[in-house]
Amino acid sequence: NASPAWAEHYRAIRDQDLDWGQLLDDSGGALPLVVAGDFNQTRDGSLKTYGTALGREMLSTALSRNNLTCLTTENFGAREKLQPDPSKGWPRNNIDHICITENAFRVVQVGAWDHFDLSGRYLSDHNGVFVDIEA
Repeated sequence: NASPAWAEHYRAIRDQDLDWGQLLDDSGGALPLVVAGDFNQTRDGSLKTYGTALGREMLSTALSRNNLTCLTTENFGAREKLQPDPSKGWPRNNIDHICITENAFRVVQVGAWDHFDLSGRYLSDHNGVFVDIEA
């Protein structure tokens, strides 16, 4: 059976929330986490971008509950960390994110790279993101 639109996304957020909480409970709250991946939503506040308001709200609640802060919420295109897509004419909005336990690391740099090479050939359907952190 096909799931209703976004139902699997919401289920995945709930599952991740439970997993992060279990890791923290098992460690007595002392385990610093780095969580990274395709979160299937933009988090930069741009209008008409990928994801749903409910999904963003659910993820924000899960991150907060588990003392995680998302480092990749900025609009990378507006900050010229991503160049305009050669086919579409605008920089993509990021859906891949990196989150860390609040106050567990010093953030050195947050950045991104384009999903196409210098000739404009697509390398992926996602741009890349990175963070440099120190313990």
